[in-house]
Amino acid sequence: MRNLKRALSMALAAVMLLGMMVIGASASYSDFNDQDEIVNKEAVALLTDLGVINGTTPTTYNPTGTIERAALSKMIYFVMMGGTDATPYEGMDIFADVSGNWAEGYINYCASVGIFGGVGKDANGKDLFNPYGTLTVAQAAKGLLVALGYVAEDRGYNGATWTIGVISDAQTNGLLAGISQGVNEAITRDNAAQMIFNALSATMVEPQKQYDMGNEYI
Repeated sequence: MRNLKRALSMALAAVMLLGMMVIGASASYSDFNDQDEIVNKEAVALLTDLGVINGTTPTTYNPTGTIERAALSKMIYFVMMGGTDATPYEGMDIFADVSGNWAEGYINYCASVGIFGGVGKDANGKDLFNPYGTLTVAQAAKGLLVALGYVAEDRGYNGATWTIGVISDAQTNGLLAGISQGVNEAITRDNAAQMIFNALSATMVEPQKQYDMGNEYI
């Protein structure tokens, strides 16, 4: 985890520096004909300028559309690794439904470091990722919290009440600032950009555990 956290810290610094250099330059955000519909304009402008997220067409961002699991994997990979080349993580055979997918490397990386898990198994018992499925606000927050150093098992992010710990930590760390959706709703492209943007200035943490009367929630 220490190596992961150090890599994330360096990547976030690089992204923020690059962001300061490109603001004001001609970029894809200026081509979107639905800018008036975008609420989180600063977040969307920065992330599209950097190539973290693309429009659904060259001239449309579609802010109210939902974000797919594969797309969010790419976004998180970018801020953690400082780029979009994930070919070293292709061919890992973690999920039955990811091989050959455009986001294969991103998905495999996120799975290998515990950011995202599977959604079930196929008839042969192989894990499934469902790359084109949607993510709730809480699920997106969980992935980013793990990227920031929180350990899911230690923080109670698993089990029937996993959203309680996730939302508590996400609120504390500012990930939900500007997010105008319920935690169980499918996160929109507008809010996904804002949450990634929030993560760029969020506080890295040392592994932490939750306690109740001296007993760990594991």
